[in-house]
Amino acid sequence: MNRSLRSGLVFMLGVSLAGCNEADVKKVELPPRSIKYMKLDQLAKNATRQLAGVVKAGTSANVAFEINGSVTVMTKKIGDPVKKGEALAKLDPKSIELEVKQAEFSLKQALATLEDTRSKLSQKEQLWKSRYTTKTALDTAKVNFANAEGQVGIARSQLDLRKRDLGKTVLEAPFSGTVSERAVEVFEEVKAGEAIYKLQTQGENEVEVSVPETLIGFVKVGDSVTVKLSPLNGTSTKGLVTEVSPQAGDANAFPVTVRLEKSPPELRPGMSAQVIITFKGEGTGKAYSIPVGALKPDVTENQGTVFVYDPKTETIRQAAVKVVGIKGNMPEIVGDIEPGDIIAVAGVGQMYDGMKVRLLDPEKSF
Repeated sequence: MNRSLRSGLVFMLGVSLAGCNEADVKKVELPPRSIKYMKLDQLAKNATRQLAGVVKAGTSANVAFEINGSVTVMTKKIGDPVKKGEALAKLDPKSIELEVKQAEFSLKQALATLEDTRSKLSQKEQLWKSRYTTKTALDTAKVNFANAEGQVGIARSQLDLRKRDLGKTVLEAPFSGTVSERAVEVFEEVKAGEAIYKLQTQGENEVEVSVPETLIGFVKVGDSVTVKLSPLNGTSTKGLVTEVSPQAGDANAFPVTVRLEKSPPELRPGMSAQVIITFKGEGTGKAYSIPVGALKPDVTENQGTVFVYDPKTETIRQAAVKVVGIKGNMPEIVGDIEPGDIIAVAGVGQMYDGMKVRLLDPEKSF
């Protein structure tokens, strides 16, 4: 092929292509991106926090003898139920019984002395009327009689004390409940006040929980809370805050006591429990809960962006928001949004202001 022919072909091809670009080739536009979405229509409710706690008996107390002695009887074992007034243990009463007999003998002697001094006083009074005795002798008889009366009173008190001590050789349950500890055994010598048993009430359980310093301001005596009992297949019951410590304990947490309104029969002190506290957070009544995927985080702490759909232009716009709380896995946001706004809930990392989109399910009813 000579040079002139080759040049002609190139020219014709160029003209042909130029004609295609201008007349035959059309600009290709991508279809709008489909987005998943939600409608902002429910304001955030009260916030909740679940805190770990431990069940304890509502009333727990050591019981002890009020006198020294040797233990001769122990009637209960750990786990045994007890009734108020029931005998739990006994001391050897022999030494106290001897003291009672001595006190009775002393009282008899004092009464005999009283009768003798009364008789002598009567005689002196009769003699004094006839002036057959002196005033000093009469006064002495009166003093002796008064002293004898005093000795009778002392002897009666001593007898009462010894009898009371005899009654204290039997240890009785101060309330109905269950034996949680048994501290001594038969034949042991014990001192007054030394623990013999530890009793706890049945069906009057409490939960001890530590509330962080950031939440203690929302908790007060009289608040109603929910208590979840995981060891009992997650059984829930209501509770009432009865004590709030004014001083922080470990990890700057404040000890709080919750009394259970109803205790399941299977519940035992020492079991774990979760106390669910409900309180008004920053977002209560004004924030919206959204999926994590709807939020495009900002470099500023607690700031971010959501994309609001405009049905008129079928585009999305950026809306600055602030995260004021988290409920479950749902951030709670406030900002440049209004009730009824439709926002994208997925793929927001690739979205931009003014982007053309369409709803993934435009037939969805709002």
